[in-house]
Amino acid sequence: MSYISITIMAVMLPLLYIGAILYCRADFSNDTNRNRKPMASFSEVAVVIISEISLIILWLSLGKPSFDDIRFDLMYIILAVMTVLFFTDFWEHKVPNRIILVSLLLWAIIVGAGFIFNMQYMLGLVFEYCIGFLFCAISFGLCYIISREKLGAGDVKLALLMGLCLPAGYVTAAILYGCLAAAVVSVVLLLLKKIKRKDFIPFVPFLYTGLIIRYLMG
Repeated sequence: MSYISITIMAVMLPLLYIGAILYCRADFSNDTNRNRKPMASFSEVAVVIISEISLIILWLSLGKPSFDDIRFDLMYIILAVMTVLFFTDFWEHKVPNRIILVSLLLWAIIVGAGFIFNMQYMLGLVFEYCIGFLFCAISFGLCYIISREKLGAGDVKLALLMGLCLPAGYVTAAILYGCLAAAVVSVVLLLLKKIKRKDFIPFVPFLYTGLIIRYLMG
């Protein structure tokens, strides 16, 4: 059953990406992006393949779980979501609310089913997920306030979703690696005079990078 599960999840990942991009194109302000065909660029194909590889490595590191593993299901959802938001933020500097809302609905369904069918197991996960969620809420909330809203509200919403879907050890590492990647790239771009200090760079691709690094670590 576990091999069937990972096969279906791997096949569904690019399909979910295509469907989500088509679904949120109405939020795009640029006509080129609004008419863009999903998976029509090399960068999109490359990112989806990277997501597929990290998913399989994560599956192996977690002991080849199947659909009934709540932790793996949630980690799959956030991977699929961030694969989509990588490009919405890169193209439009947007984290569409409709993607966040659909993700929250899926989260509620999975967690609700978990409590119905295996309450004892779910109660064992509550503390770990609460720690991760609080870490995201406090760190990104403070950054949003201190930066005087230079950190986008969409980034904060995504961070909170990460806190809901990832165990504490995964979400803290993913955010740490993402912030380090953002800092390194920003310094390099500043030194090369490609950007100025006041320029905005999309942050979601770096959070995605941090997530992929953590998944690849197993």
